[in-house]
Amino acid sequence: MLVDINLLPQKERDRPAFLIAALSILLAAVIIWAVLFFMARANTAEQNDYLAQSEQIAAEQAILRAEIEQTSGLNEEQQLQATVDWAVNYQYDTVPLLNEMVSILPERGF
Repeated sequence: MLVDINLLPQKERDRPAFLIAALSILLAAVIIWAVLFFMARANTAEQNDYLAQSEQIAAEQAILRAEIEQTSGLNEEQQLQATVDWAVNYQYDTVPLLNEMVSILPERGF
């Protein structure tokens, strides 16, 4: 009977390519997941800001609509009377205006 005896040292195996490929794919997946997680978080915060702005604008619109409904409820005569009352009650200091206009005029105007 022949016995096969090998006295040469065993060759060390390199790391298998499959293990390295699996670890690199897993690492890439974790990095991509982290990036997408932080992007989703930022988008959620931005969306909340936009919702708050939208609610604020809606409140301002409601106020403006209420003001418009109050003025549109008046007929034309009442609107005209309100405009006349405003013009009568609006006081504008005319002396500075006249002084400024006179200063702009040429000295020898025709």
